[in-house]
Amino acid sequence: MDMSDVLAAMGRPGVVATLSEPSEQAAIAETAAKLAITKPLYLYRQDPSLVRVRPWVRTSPMNVLRELGVATTFYPDGPFSDMARHWAQVRYCGVLTTRTRGVSTLPQLAIGDTSRVVHHHKTAQSEHLGIGFAMVVARAVLNSRHPGFRFQAMDAEVALADGSALGHSVRSAGSSLGRPDYILLGTQLRAGRFHTKIYLLECKGTHGEMSRIRAQLAKASVQLSTLRIDGRTPPGLMVATKLDTAGISCHVFDPPGDEDLLSGAAGEFDDIVTEDPEPFPFPRRHPTYLDADIHRSGEQLSDEEIARRRAEAGWRSEELLRPIRGAADILEVPAERRRWLLQMLARSSAFTSLLYAGDRAGADTYFPAWLRPEPPTSGQLPLEDAVSFPPDFTSIRSSFRLGPDLEFFGISHRMPLPDGRVLVVRRGVEQQLYGLLSEHRLARSFRRARDVVGRWRTRSGRQNLPADVGADGTGILMEVLDR
Repeated sequence: MDMSDVLAAMGRPGVVATLSEPSEQAAIAETAAKLAITKPLYLYRQDPSLVRVRPWVRTSPMNVLRELGVATTFYPDGPFSDMARHWAQVRYCGVLTTRTRGVSTLPQLAIGDTSRVVHHHKTAQSEHLGIGFAMVVARAVLNSRHPGFRFQAMDAEVALADGSALGHSVRSAGSSLGRPDYILLGTQLRAGRFHTKIYLLECKGTHGEMSRIRAQLAKASVQLSTLRIDGRTPPGLMVATKLDTAGISCHVFDPPGDEDLLSGAAGEFDDIVTEDPEPFPFPRRHPTYLDADIHRSGEQLSDEEIARRRAEAGWRSEELLRPIRGAADILEVPAERRRWLLQMLARSSAFTSLLYAGDRAGADTYFPAWLRPEPPTSGQLPLEDAVSFPPDFTSIRSSFRLGPDLEFFGISHRMPLPDGRVLVVRRGVEQQLYGLLSEHRLARSFRRARDVVGRWRTRSGRQNLPADVGADGTGILMEVLDR
């Protein structure tokens, strides 16, 4: 297929099926209970609840790939880290296709022919596309549940690494059972007040049967249970994407929790997100059988109440206080550290956006002073306009437009095509928003991002453009040029 045709298809809107069914809810809980017989770590879980979702969520292949690109921004520093970010955007171009849905006006997205894709490549494909589709579905669920809030996603393993947000270690795919994939921070600034909410997100994907999805979501119910704020677990969304040539479907469930993080006067929000956070290691403790009993019951208890229960259990039975073998540590955020957590998550969000735009130096300024890495002296590819690049592949800092009133600044990659033309992939952050982030004007940036995505969505005629703009103000455009 001609690359121009591929890009045109990637810009066309379609839908994915979204399901949250009682029969599957029961099957997931049963699967987790069976796994707990031989793997005690499955005892510390919270069984899923149903989610109110529409039967279809509108999206496009470009929307999915932009979400995937932003979500997988983090790579270890090295000479090819930015190429890896670029590869995340293009490796699945042409993989997604559409299938008609009877008399519906929009087709259903589907996976293309996989008969020649070997098993281990299918595994990587399902994991990566599972992230993109989970982001799309999670945003649809949360936008419906919390109108007026804007949710931004950040890698949870990076945000919580080594007991401190914006830590240095990066989770490789599938390396840890113990943490959720992403944290979603929701903000609302209205009528002189600010409100923030926090959700955890676990993303799964498979080419296999429903039994595989049940096992994946049973595992997710464990991963979403390892962060507590004032003794309460934030709510989680777990989304498993079934990639099928007949049509893609997403199964979504919601272990309940306390989503409110912090609220206050709008001026206070400005102060919170601009302060440089102080060092604070997360208290950690290994879950016990008592913790598992409390957690599965769905009770939301304060730190004081949990301590009282543990004291009572110790008096009654040492068995209840025995650590669960193989379970991940619980990260505890005390009530008085909610402000600190908001500071760190807001910085993680800004870090992600600037890194997506190819600005590693600007992103690094969002590390608190006590975590800030030394500027790299070698190893990172330069990305300056004055640098001479090889003729076959170039990466330069540049700007691009998506219509007359939306300009983005970021990075542009040029790749040669077999027919002599060039594929150009441009990704970045809306220009005014980029300036606000570069100047550490975080509160203004939160307000600006809402305006950016609103203007993108209200402009007709862009529906079939191979481009996308997100709620965080990030954008992507793909083009085929004659050199």
